Amino acid sequence: MGHGREQRRVHDPDLPFALRYLALQQCVEWYCPLGFTVTLELLADHVGGAVDGTSAHLVAAADLLEASRAVRWAEQQAYAVRRTAAKRDGRRVPPPGETTPDHPRRWHLDPQAGARFALDAIRRRHELTGYARLPLMTQVYRVVGGTGTTEPHSLLEELDRRTSRPAHPGDEASYFEARTAARVLEHLRVLRGDW
Repeated sequence: MGHGREQRRVHDPDLPFALRYLALQQCVEWYCPLGFTVTLELLADHVGGAVDGTSAHLVAAADLLEASRAVRWAEQQAYAVRRTAAKRDGRRVPPPGETTPDHPRRWHLDPQAGARFALDAIRRRHELTGYARLPLMTQVYRVVGGTGTTEPHSLLEELDRRTSRPAHPGDEASYFEARTAARVLEHLRVLRGDW
């Protein structure tokens, strides 16, 4: 079982629709650059409808996912060539902050549009839970929306500070706040082109 097999299953009109949709979900599970749920939402947004709605949407979503995966694969190949040359020249450790094909997490077809979509998805989810009303997250969403007075650089510094602070054992709220802040930080950096 592999990504190619599941891609072929998505495209197979002889399979029941439910199995084709499960094959797409398997593909997204193996390659979910923005997280599973956000990647599925991004695919649905790009194809103009729910990916579990029609066969055309399903196939278009699978093709879009495969196109992003192909860009990432090309980036991996180029990165491997660069790292091999650097190691040959005696630079065994990559420089701090170097962008790799997997870090920061991004939608490889259009990183900034993917980051904007992911931040919006996080904001929508937080509005449902009340998390968006926390002062830090309110600042984040204002900066992303272009209405904030906080300078993006100072906000990135604050998020850096929060993600570097160790969470207390057993304190789930601190853990989830730090994890969310790290994801937001990563997407903000991609959005700004700081990667």
